[in-house]
Amino acid sequence: MSFLTAMLGAASAGVTQSITVAGASVTLGADGTVTAISGDAFWFKPPSAGIGSQYWARTTRTGGTTGVVFSPASGTWHALSAGETWFASGGAGNCQGTLEIASDAAGSTIVSTGTISVNNAI
Repeated sequence: MSFLTAMLGAASAGVTQSITVAGASVTLGADGTVTAISGDAFWFKPPSAGIGSQYWARTTRTGGTTGVVFSPASGTWHALSAGETWFASGGAGNCQGTLEIASDAAGSTIVSTGTISVNNAI
């Protein structure tokens, strides 16, 4: 066990179980970090170079401004090997939804479910 894992506690290591993020855009980095205006700072703790090569993420739209959608598209699994950034497109406004992280490209093993909100009018 590494010193950092010992300091964080074994139970806190790994994928964040219920991630919540919001911003003009939201990026899940290939190293486990999150870039957003608010919410969780990590989708994987502790951050680890290249950890994204073992995970995929998708969004599912649940609400927001009529006509505004997630880009890249909802419902598609995106590899996190190079990170992924979501933003609102299709008009001015916001888009809310579910953010899932899986340990396989087909999404058979979902390891985290949370919420995502992006707003291109910020």
